[in-house]
Amino acid sequence: RLDVEGGDRLDGIVIDLSPSARRQVVLRFATPEGAPPLEGCVRIDYITERARQQRQGMIPEWIDIKEGRAQCEIPVPADFKYQIDFHRGNRPAGYWFNETMQFPIPADDEPFAIEVPVYPAGAIYGRVLRPDGSIAINARAALMVAKKPDIEGGQVISLLNLHDALSSGVDRGTFNATPLPLGGQYAVVAYEGNIFAVSDIFSLDEGNAVVSVDLELPRGVDIEGRLLDADGSPAVLPVNLDVSIKQGQHSWATSVQSRPDEAGRFVFTNVNPSPTGSCSVRMDALPGYRPLRRKIEDLRSPIVIRLEKGLRVVGTVVDNATGWPVPGTEVYALSVDGSGKDTEWLDADGETDSQGRFAFSNMAARQYKLNVRRTNVQGPEQSRLVTGGQAEPATLRIDIPEWSNLKPREPQPEQR
Repeated sequence: RLDVEGGDRLDGIVIDLSPSARRQVVLRFATPEGAPPLEGCVRIDYITERARQQRQGMIPEWIDIKEGRAQCEIPVPADFKYQIDFHRGNRPAGYWFNETMQFPIPADDEPFAIEVPVYPAGAIYGRVLRPDGSIAINARAALMVAKKPDIEGGQVISLLNLHDALSSGVDRGTFNATPLPLGGQYAVVAYEGNIFAVSDIFSLDEGNAVVSVDLELPRGVDIEGRLLDADGSPAVLPVNLDVSIKQGQHSWATSVQSRPDEAGRFVFTNVNPSPTGSCSVRMDALPGYRPLRRKIEDLRSPIVIRLEKGLRVVGTVVDNATGWPVPGTEVYALSVDGSGKDTEWLDADGETDSQGRFAFSNMAARQYKLNVRRTNVQGPEQSRLVTGGQAEPATLRIDIPEWSNLKPREPQPEQR
């Protein structure tokens, strides 16, 4: 019980400083009979209910695997998961195991044992060479998963997990994507600056578990252009060059940015997307301007990009329970006329202000559906539809989840 000087007594306040109970967790990696045990490192993540209530994140640890076992001690009760970490730690060689979703570990004095199925795995490794045959010491590489392997038991394989096999780059011009589960099909994209090369697609199986390939980067050219405002004057907004690499039915993409000079001139140096790639120039939607994208057909031809002014839509977000405006919400718009590549996703110019007001200034003369992130929008679907440039303000009524930090604000009388 605490007393507050000059105020009320605070009854029922409990500050729990007692440490959490702890429990040993043992991971046993079951390799086939007669095969060598798994060695390497496993990443674990855990979070207690107390930490979750305090909006903390999961705590990661990296545990060595020795003779097919890894063990740790964590506070309980907690949610727990494990995975291969392609960014850090000693990756397993010759074996792969699936990552898990979070699952509960209750408090108990006995160790919590987890049997982890493992599967044979292979590797793709090699060098990245420049056009003159020298090692591309500043190169990076990325893995393309062309076909997921079929894993006994039907476990879901995280494509992101496998893509990460090369996301940390290469070691002075050499790369090593491992472990990759057998039965899958993979390719490697290598790049240095804006020059790209892509390997063939390799099928890894018991007869072809390790593949060695050298990737030679082609020569590039400079892409030059000029950015103009809607009135024809030079503009200095950032311009993005998007590069997409395709291998079979699968693709991989990356982006670099350039800022024009005072005359609106920009340049992307030494670009070559490889024979299987393509380039486009992109401008993101900014307050007052429409987004745009233009595919570059001829890398050697200068391009001129003229910005387009956007149309406005304004509105207010209010709490459905109180009718009060809600500051700090993120409103976004999704076009409803069109599908696939024609679909447009726009963010408002900023979060709602103290009066719950939002504004879009980047719309086209088309219809959009409005939504608010991390809330439930109420009312008929028709009430969320707007058309770029309309004069009538929109009103979005939302239900705020209990876990949300959003708070409705009682309207204040206007100052005279």
